Amino acid sequence: MFRWHARLGWFALFVAIELLGIRAGVTAYAAPSAPTTPTILACGAKQVSHVPAPGPKRTETFAAGVAGEVKLLQTDDNTLTVKSVTLSSGWTDTVTVGSGSSVRLTFSGAPQEQVRFVGRLNPTATRLTVTVVRCSEPA
Repeated sequence: MFRWHARLGWFALFVAIELLGIRAGVTAYAAPSAPTTPTILACGAKQVSHVPAPGPKRTETFAAGVAGEVKLLQTDDNTLTVKSVTLSSGWTDTVTVGSGSSVRLTFSGAPQEQVRFVGRLNPTATRLTVTVVRCSEPA
């Protein structure tokens, strides 16, 4: 019976703290922010290149449009890895998928400008397809 009263005492204390916090204007949760409308980017034509795969333990560098360059390493028969990225002035990069049968990067430039880069090995790991597309806010 004593333990039940001790638990009830703690419960009452927490309830009192919660009530005092609410009455004092303290909120336990962040106020919801105003909804934002996502910006829809218009993308230009895709630039697609089909080249022989570099081969295991070999690297090759590919242009990422105006954003810079991507160096890919074929680590084994079926895996590509983003080895390094060289950025053009004013651009940043985000590696979405850095290793696997395909890799993906997004470059961000001037407000609302992107270059999307995808490198993908074919199932036999003999060909590499590189796709680059530039997107920006419609005028």
